Amino acid sequence: MKSKITFSVLLLITLLVPLGTSKVANAEEPVDMIDYYIYDENDELVDVITEPAPEKSDFTVQLSYYDFSARFSSNIWIRNGSTFRNPDQISTEVSGRPAGPWGVRIYNSRNEYQGRMEVRDRGNWIVFPVRQLAPRGYSYKFQFYNNGPGTIIIDSGILTYNR
Repeated sequence: MKSKITFSVLLLITLLVPLGTSKVANAEEPVDMIDYYIYDENDELVDVITEPAPEKSDFTVQLSYYDFSARFSSNIWIRNGSTFRNPDQISTEVSGRPAGPWGVRIYNSRNEYQGRMEVRDRGNWIVFPVRQLAPRGYSYKFQFYNNGPGTIIIDSGILTYNR
């Protein structure tokens, strides 16, 4: 409960305090891009989305969120497999740089596999836009998986959704 209050206060302060200067992108600054590999319910690659890596402060205001941390070498469910209605995204802060592909599998409330989103050799701050595989109006559950060696440590994660 304390982390939710702290997060809410920090978010409120961020939204209310105007920034004194604006940062203009320098043409010489490389933009860190992330490739998201999207697989359908048959594990067929259906799309690759390339987006700029989000900054840790890039939060969207949602009606509800679930915060978590995790440590896994194979797979682990978010909130022990509980469902979330109208999920939007899963933001994760990962220690180090995992040495292989890892991501999130998406299941509907009847435990039917919907597909997965995967990143390869990526750590730090990763945001999975799970709304790509989770149409609005339904509930879904999420399982992180690791197809590489070692253990993945998610220091901080937030799943945003609407009830």
